[in-house]
Amino acid sequence: AELNGGNDITAGTTVNNTATGTAVSRTLNNWGTLNNYKSLSNWGTLNNHGVINSHGVISNYLFLQNYSTLDNSGVLYNFGTLDNSRTLNNSGTLNNSGTLYNSRTLDNSGMLSNFGGLDNYETINNSGTINNSGTINNMDIINNIGTINNGQL
Repeated sequence: AELNGGNDITAGTTVNNTATGTAVSRTLNNWGTLNNYKSLSNWGTLNNHGVINSHGVISNYLFLQNYSTLDNSGVLYNFGTLDNSRTLNNSGTLNNSGTLYNSRTLDNSGMLSNFGGLDNYETINNSGTINNSGTINNMDIINNIGTINNGQL
């Protein structure tokens, strides 16, 4: 199954992804709610202006822009660029091997493993675990009541 341009999710609309192997290969603009229960692979551009609730697996290979709310209680793999301009809530597992830009709020109560680059321009709230073997460039605030295992900070 594919979610692409022309199939944009409009405000007030909910899409429940229950298929394994759903792919975005061009551009998807989400203005509504995208509930992911299985697996979603982004090989294009996913612009989130609404809400993404992921209880399954999201694999980002190219560009994921979050302008609103991304709630991950499953597994989120970032091999490309994940640009968080609003709220990213991780209570599951977030593995970053690409570049993760945080210019607003990243709340981690799960496991965040950074093997690539994590650039923080505003606030990271950690009550879970951050494992860093990549590079963290912190320009503002990291509130930590959890665990940070740091190879390079």
